[in-house]
Amino acid sequence: MKKVLFVILDGAGDGLKKGTSLELAHKPILDEFTRNGIGGLIDNNLGDHPDSGNSTFTLFGYPIEKYPGRGYLDAMGIGLQQRPNTLYMRANFATAEKKTKKIAEGQFASRSIVVDRRAGRDETGLKELAKDISEVNIEGFTIKFYKSVGHRGVITISNFNVSSNVSDTDGGKEGEFIEEVKAIKSDTKSQRTAAILNKWLTHVTKILEEHPINKQRNIPANCILLRGASEFSVEKSFKETYGMRGAVVAKSPVVRGIG
Repeated sequence: MKKVLFVILDGAGDGLKKGTSLELAHKPILDEFTRNGIGGLIDNNLGDHPDSGNSTFTLFGYPIEKYPGRGYLDAMGIGLQQRPNTLYMRANFATAEKKTKKIAEGQFASRSIVVDRRAGRDETGLKELAKDISEVNIEGFTIKFYKSVGHRGVITISNFNVSSNVSDTDGGKEGEFIEEVKAIKSDTKSQRTAAILNKWLTHVTKILEEHPINKQRNIPANCILLRGASEFSVEKSFKETYGMRGAVVAKSPVVRGIG
């Protein structure tokens, strides 16, 4: 059987002021591959900005309906043990400021607005910050924070009453209000989980805002953005699905989780 090397240039097509990265870069080898290969486009049916997780998952031929969730895959990618009755969420260190914003004609609100979703990609002191929010117990729920690569992290909540039917606080772009976590379903578990997450966010935001590390940073990592709530999931392996053996070499935790 032939071997296949499948290279994914995640983020390489990001738009710049005068074109895309791929248009502007000097890339003779990629150009040669393109001239002698086959190119094409895949329609994006996942919304405005599909992330690395669901994009990579579908590139490997899996239907998006089986996507186990960003939080779960990031957790697997940093080596966390798979556990039932546990909620996993992707967690970014980020930078926020209190600002007043117009929400309707004649109506204004003063809340925290995301200034930088990745806290400047500056890793200064993030290990210390992560250590000081590493475990919090709120009303019988244990919330743990694990630092991942760069500004990234994962939180877990362990409790038999936990639910993944909760919304994100990360809207995917700067300049927007940081929203509260909301229950997607009206059941008690979902509402309880959302309430616990909001209490945790309030607690850790206070720690981060007052932390001496953030007094030294050029861009403070003074809040946590959450997304991708998901739970324990079992999927058929690539070999079971396609009859081929595969291996993944990647730095990104979500891609390693898929691997």
